[in-house]
Amino acid sequence: MNKLFIIVFAICIFCLPACNQNEESQQKRKAKEKTALTFIRNDDCLNCHNIEDKSVGPTYVQISQKYEADFSTVSRLANKIIEGGGGIWGSEQMTRHPFLEKKDAKKIVRWIFSLNDSTLNKSPVRYQSTLRFSEVFRDKSQKSNLTNGLEINVFAPGEGKAFDLAYLNPEALSEDAVAYSGKASVIHFTEQLSFQPVSAGSLIRATGYLHIKEKGKYFFKLVKAGQGRVFIDGDKIINENDSDTEVLKEILPGTYPIIVEYVLREDNNIWSLQWITPDDEYYEVIPTEVFSVDIK
Repeated sequence: MNKLFIIVFAICIFCLPACNQNEESQQKRKAKEKTALTFIRNDDCLNCHNIEDKSVGPTYVQISQKYEADFSTVSRLANKIIEGGGGIWGSEQMTRHPFLEKKDAKKIVRWIFSLNDSTLNKSPVRYQSTLRFSEVFRDKSQKSNLTNGLEINVFAPGEGKAFDLAYLNPEALSEDAVAYSGKASVIHFTEQLSFQPVSAGSLIRATGYLHIKEKGKYFFKLVKAGQGRVFIDGDKIINENDSDTEVLKEILPGTYPIIVEYVLREDNNIWSLQWITPDDEYYEVIPTEVFSVDIK
């Protein structure tokens, strides 16, 4: 019995390094695999297409809604990416991508189709609980227990007026004009009731710092019902126009000041700041741990 135990133990000891090496090689291989968005980020695709914002060509969401996601369509559109051409969405011609392998082109097409699949692409607006300003704002004598997040200030307009971001300098308002203040863990307000007690026409401003650990190309999206914009490190990456909601920005590791603004409408308001990190393929609300009110 003892001899049998020794033999089994010896076999396990012998196999353990091999198992560990196999797991490590699988992890390395997985890390080296390029996602569909890796090809899209690093090629010329974004010169003509965005995920949701209209550009020269159709958005990827529009493409996902146009076709049935069957095998033959995936293969046909993969060929279209490689060979180029036009005529489906108007007069614009898509450039050829002859060095893209068919399997990688198919990966891109399958990802595009996944944008219209709610089981794969779980929209934060549908699947993540909304914040409420009634929970964000506190009496000035109370301190927030949040260690991360962004500072929120609300500026009320004059009677019968509303702020217009097209003519507003972010540094133009005084702290004395703040009607409400507090700290929010994330920017994700998706229901009309979420904005009470803020009145229509008010300017909502979130300020703080964004901490980036990984170098890469990040998609940023500001979901908004009206005027809203985003500044990172002093650069306006998303402007106040209703149609400008999305941008791809290459960022180095570091800490960057961030300002996110929104002018509240009479109804149907929504305000959510989302991103796709270099390792991911779908939008998520930018999490609280990458924000801080004070520089760290």
